[in-house]
Amino acid sequence: MTHEDSFDKPFDDARKRLELAERFLAEGKELIDESPVQASEKLYKAAEEAVKVLAIALKLPEADEAKRCGWSTDLLEGAVISVMKRLGVEELYHWWDSAYKLHVDGFCEGFGFHRAWYCLISSPLPLASQPSRPLSSGSISQGSTHSG
Repeated sequence: MTHEDSFDKPFDDARKRLELAERFLAEGKELIDESPVQASEKLYKAAEEAVKVLAIALKLPEADEAKRCGWSTDLLEGAVISVMKRLGVEELYHWWDSAYKLHVDGFCEGFGFHRAWYCLISSPLPLASQPSRPLSSGSISQGSTHSG
């Protein structure tokens, strides 16, 4: 493995996770009306993968810990907080908390499943609302100038 290969590995992992998040998001949106339980799982997985992408791309300590121990709920929440602080996106924690609650509680019909998920998927993260562009080390380093 060359030095360049080892440098690109985290970005390759982030690219794969981003593709997975986009797939889960599309599948979840399609399932909202016909199978709310399955939609809930797919949409939560999209949120989870998006958090992992950001943690990897921003080279957060949580991503390093996940390499050693795997991703846990606590580690994901820590990554959300770190991303929120680094990028100055205060709403991120609310979005994550809502996605997690719908993941856990989204099985109750009285919970307002459709409306709650619609609000989440209709309010994309500022990063996600930018035009799609390839994930690269250059684009990441330019976006990570905030101190956390």
